[in-house]
This record gives sequence, structure tokens and C-alpha cells, in this order.
Amino acid sequence: MKHKRLWAMAFGLLLVGCSDLIVDVGHPLTIELTASSTGASVGQEMEFTFAARGTSLTGVILTYGDGVADSVLTSGAQTAGARVPHAFSDAGSYVVVGTVQDAVLGTASDEVTVQITAAAGSLETKKVH
Repeated sequence: MKHKRLWAMAFGLLLVGCSDLIVDVGHPLTIELTASSTGASVGQEMEFTFAARGTSLTGVILTYGDGVADSVLTSGAQTAGARVPHAFSDAGSYVVVGTVQDAVLGTASDEVTVQITAAAGSLETKKVH
């Protein structure tokens, strides 16, 4: 009986000693999306850069507004970032959206708008997306 009482006292002291312990896991869910330029010509490659933070990131999806999307798997990371190239095939204004998915915190998005102009000497008409 004496050993059980000592064990219970030691366990109680351990709990009291750890009650002020704060464990910081993860970050608020955020994503920042930037473009290498606010404009380009049709067919000219641009880079879109994202930086995401969260608790358990599962992936980032970039949608370009032209029917094309790219995805980046993040495998539960707390932070992720990448530069992703893309070229638009039509002139117009495009809203590019980056959406980060987190297994614990849900989703967050950011967007940039880019203007794509017809290549020099082209008779292409402008599209609005």
C-alpha cells in the first residue's frame, strides 16, 4: 500500500508541475499569393509564388481563371511555399486564386489579378475572365 501512495503523490506532483505547460502547435491559417508581374503577353510565362502557414496543411490549389489549375501537396506541413510557372493562351484580365487546405483549420484563399495582352502583331481579341 505504501508504494501505491508514493506513486499517487508523485503522479500528482507531475500533473501540478505540468499544468502551466503551453504547447504551441501550428499557426493561424494564412496564404499569400504574388505574381512575378502584373501583366504579360499571350504565351509569356509568369511565376506565381505562394507562402502558406497552418497546423496541418494538406495542399495548395492555384486556379488561373483560364480553366487551368495546379496543385501542390504539402503532406501535413505547418508551412509551405513554391513558385509555379504559368502562361496564358488568350489576352484578357485573369484573377488567379491560391487556396490552402488544412486538415484542422479548413481553407484560406488569396488572389492576384493579371492583365494579359495580345502578342505583338497579333489580331487576337481581348477576353474578360
